[in-house]
Amino acid sequence: MGRAADVLIVEDDPYGSLYFEDAATEADTRPIRADDADGRVLYLSTFSKTLAPGFRVGWMVAPSSLIERFETAKQSTDLTSGILDQHVVYEAVRRGVVAKLAPQLRALYGRKRDTMEQAVRRHLGDRLTWPSPKGGFFVWATLPHGQTDMELLDRALEQGVVFVVGSAFFVDGSGHDTIRLSFSAPSPDRIEEGIKRLAAALR
Repeated sequence: MGRAADVLIVEDDPYGSLYFEDAATEADTRPIRADDADGRVLYLSTFSKTLAPGFRVGWMVAPSSLIERFETAKQSTDLTSGILDQHVVYEAVRRGVVAKLAPQLRALYGRKRDTMEQAVRRHLGDRLTWPSPKGGFFVWATLPHGQTDMELLDRALEQGVVFVVGSAFFVDGSGHDTIRLSFSAPSPDRIEEGIKRLAAALR
């Protein structure tokens, strides 16, 4: 264990600006890095959630000595990110496009969250439990007792619907009683149909 002064926090924040205004505020999603006076927080984010999925451009706030090391490591992996994508992102930020998009995206994804939660209640009753999302793209649900994510995924694929298994996010091998349901891309009609198919798989 290192000394307190050597502790570094990695804050990965791709969804910070996508809070739902009926459930959270900008203050609720204030980055840890914003209050970091000692340079101990390495802050990561991306434009793929707020500008366009195709722009796989991320960014980092960190001490300059670390930035230099990360730049060297990245160059040894893939030389450099696409210059055109970086330029488009730079102009979108400079011209205020990203800032103007954020309220529209919060409203859009908030409506989709509502659609998914209503569909789950309608078709599954209380068979799934979940904390209502305060932002982002997903509903994290806990499965009924005795169900596992991998077994359910096999049945779901037979019904023509897919989800992300919760166990993929647990380094200790647990999480098999959880699933991640995405509402970011599908239309409201497809969200409804997907939940109907998931209900059939659970039955």
